[in-house]
Amino acid sequence: MGMKIDENWNHTHQVMVCEKESSPKLVELLLSSGSREQDVRKALTISIGKGDSQIISLLLRRLALDLANNSICLGGFCIGKIEPSWLGPLFPDKTSNLRKQTNIGSVLARMVLRYQTKSTVEEGAASGSVGNFSEDVLDKFDEWTFIPDSSMDSVFGQSDDLDSEGSSKLQSHMRHSDSISSLASEREYITSLDLSANELRDIDALSQKCCISGHLEHLEKLELHQNALTSFPQQLCETLKCLTHLDLHSNKFTSFPSYLLKMNCIVNLDVSRNDIGPLIVLDPAVKCPTLKQFNLSYNQLSAAPENLSNVVEKLEQLILEG
Repeated sequence: MGMKIDENWNHTHQVMVCEKESSPKLVELLLSSGSREQDVRKALTISIGKGDSQIISLLLRRLALDLANNSICLGGFCIGKIEPSWLGPLFPDKTSNLRKQTNIGSVLARMVLRYQTKSTVEEGAASGSVGNFSEDVLDKFDEWTFIPDSSMDSVFGQSDDLDSEGSSKLQSHMRHSDSISSLASEREYITSLDLSANELRDIDALSQKCCISGHLEHLEKLELHQNALTSFPQQLCETLKCLTHLDLHSNKFTSFPSYLLKMNCIVNLDVSRNDIGPLIVLDPAVKCPTLKQFNLSYNQLSAAPENLSNVVEKLEQLILEG
């Protein structure tokens, strides 16, 4: 924005802006100019009280987003509740990334033009007329270069027939490029979400079809320990298609939600330090072939779960201490 903010003014007035102004643009400017975590946390508390979703997202992004580790860490914020609209802007915008990817037909067309231009210039050089002719050709090529991708796509996007000497090399190059793009795209997903120690009584909002449902599908680790949860939404289990690690220890469950074992990829499940008991009876018809570690310690159990060996055949560690 071209404006500099005095650091002392920034620290002093950041909380005041959230309290008085409710201006997302000003908050964003202050955050970009440097901010202390304690000031951001104070501003977050104020903004949650006022319900300023856009500002809350900006503050959470500053405090919790760790793209280097593909994670969002909100552990210990004591925010009391969680709204999908707060978390939405923290996840990478896949739609925006897709728009940035050039259509394969357009890319191939441009590569063919470069190849043909190079051939034409070389032919001109061989005939001794490289001077003005090559400049004219390159000027024409520059005109093609600045044609919008959408226009290029409409001309070349539907044709896969490249009748040129280097077509096989071009197609091989594009397959390689697509592979690299795909790997880069995968790294942009958030795979870990930490909502621990936030005084949450429920996470029902996350189970509804919402702006982050598509992002939750890619989570591999979800931490919800040290809250006040008494249940886990069954619908959310269906959304968490890639989840391998679920931590629910130190909540207020009085019964074990057996549908957790229906999650396709779950490997580590921790429901220790709740009030589950005195018995857990598992449905023998349900199979959980991926679960390897199951922590049920420090509950109110009088015996090991019934039908456990039938349900979790590959279990390596069952923890029942306490």
